Amino acid sequence: MLPPALVGKTDRGSFICSDWELRVTNRCVEQDLDRPAGAAFEELRNHEIVKALVSDRSDRTENTRQVSPLTSGQPIWVLSRGHDHRGGTFFDEQERVVWLVAYRRHRSGSEDDFFPYCKELDRKDRLLPTAQDYERMVRDRDGRIVRSIVIEAPLILKQARQQGLIAMRIALDRHNVRCPLPAQRFLLNPVDHDLLGWERLWGLPVQPDARVATKRVRVACEGSADNVEEELEELLREAEGKGL
Repeated sequence: MLPPALVGKTDRGSFICSDWELRVTNRCVEQDLDRPAGAAFEELRNHEIVKALVSDRSDRTENTRQVSPLTSGQPIWVLSRGHDHRGGTFFDEQERVVWLVAYRRHRSGSEDDFFPYCKELDRKDRLLPTAQDYERMVRDRDGRIVRSIVIEAPLILKQARQQGLIAMRIALDRHNVRCPLPAQRFLLNPVDHDLLGWERLWGLPVQPDARVATKRVRVACEGSADNVEEELEELLREAEGKGL
């Protein structure tokens, strides 16, 4: 799944769409676009055919015209920009990537025209993405995951703390209604205690206790039974029902 925060933006060698990403093969970058090997997608965006790639392949992977016949048997879709610029794109459905695999100016009848050039690359088995292209794609995706975790982890932790705070307030209020003895402390599983990071809430200590299952809270008092716990998710559902 592609990170929603990156949709419509470049990330290393990719442009991120809602359901796939756009990339350019290294051969095409060097030989057709005349850019350095390994160039980031952002460095390619001022090229006319890359502009067409972003505008025409962000919401659809195919077009009405293919380059044919090709020996590879793979569909290469024609990408156009004005009268002169032509590119070929290949959609890898399994990896969810639209690759720009070739670019040339369109000059009908010329030996250097896009269509014979594309077919010649296909004949030499140099048209489709290579293993090196996919290795770079995997490295980029791994880096994207790490960066997303760094960005999103604090937000996830903040949300967990907010939900935990609501749940524990309900658990305390419920105890105060049901039990005549005053609450003395909150008990959480050590995993949840470390995650939430609270030492005191509403004047009561928050303590780790391995006897408490994860995602549960125990409000302890002198008359507490060891097996009386409240499930945090159930408390949150109760909070939602009250419009909290």
